[in-house]
Amino acid sequence: MLQQIGYASCFANGTNAEKIGSAAPYAAPNEAFPTKDGWIMVAAYDYKRWPALCEL
Repeated sequence: MLQQIGYASCFANGTNAEKIGSAAPYAAPNEAFPTKDGWIMVAAYDYKRWPALCEL
């Protein structure tokens, strides 16, 4: 993970960032998920987008 949160954690307390793939450590859902015919990126961390995603 090459994001600022990982760097900050490492420099602040010496811990290595967890491998989280395409997920964002600051919001969820915000990552790629496997499907039977490929991958889909889901990003619905805004409070207005979450209900719309749940309707699918």
